[in-house]
Amino acid sequence: MMADEKKTAPKKRGRGRPEKILTPEELELMDQMAKDGCRHRTISVVLGVSRDNLRKNHMKRLHQKAAEGRVELRADQRRMSKTQPALAIFLGKNRLGQTDKRELGVSGEISLKPPTIT
Repeated sequence: MMADEKKTAPKKRGRGRPEKILTPEELELMDQMAKDGCRHRTISVVLGVSRDNLRKNHMKRLHQKAAEGRVELRADQRRMSKTQPALAIFLGKNRLGQTDKRELGVSGEISLKPPTIT
C-alpha cells in the first residue's frame, strides 16, 4: 500500500431500508388512491413503500388529494340527490361525515310548581 492511499471505511447508512423514490406514474396512482379515499396503509402496500416513507415524504400531498376527492364527492352527491337519494345519503354519512339533522319541537306548556311540604 502506498503512503498517499488511505483506507476508508464504507459510508454508514441509517437504519432500515433506503427510502424508495416514487416514479411520476406511482405518484399519479397515489394521488388517485388518495382522492378515492384509500387508507394510507392500502396506498403504501400497493406502492411497495413503508407507511413511514409516506408519512415523512408525502403526507401533505396525500391530505390535499384526499380533500380534493371529498370536494368532488360533494359535487357528485348534489347531482345524484335527485336520481339516487339513498346513495347520496349513504355516501354523505360514510365518506363525508355528514349526519341527519333532527329538529325537536316542544308543544304545550311547562309549569313549575313549588314543592308542597306536609
